[in-house]
Amino acid sequence: MNCEKWMQYQAGPLTPQQQQAFKQHLAACPACRANAAIMHALPQALAAPAAPAALVEKVFARTTRRVSWWVRYRLALAGGVAALLLALGAVHYLSAPRVPSLELIAYASEINQSEYTVFSGDLDLFEQEF
Repeated sequence: MNCEKWMQYQAGPLTPQQQQAFKQHLAACPACRANAAIMHALPQALAAPAAPAALVEKVFARTTRRVSWWVRYRLALAGGVAALLLALGAVHYLSAPRVPSLELIAYASEINQSEYTVFSGDLDLFEQEF
């Protein structure tokens, strides 16, 4: 059964005078007392029950206390992978063919040009003698 005073109480905040009038009404109205008792008991009824201590211990033992092998050895694995990549890079760098620099090519061509000039002059002298 719905009481008009209960609807006003549920509608919103009451002034101090309205609260005093509702308290007097609660003393006289059994339906409103039952509704008020339900509203006060509702938060406790909806609260989740605590898990048994044995279950909590079992869950913590499986999730937090044992460190997996992946966690223990991931730093070592990362270091091994980094060392492997470094070694592969060094092998690739050392086995790559070397292209001479432009300065080296220019220097060699100057030396070859001067040697060719000397050789050409020697050949001309040789041909003149014969």
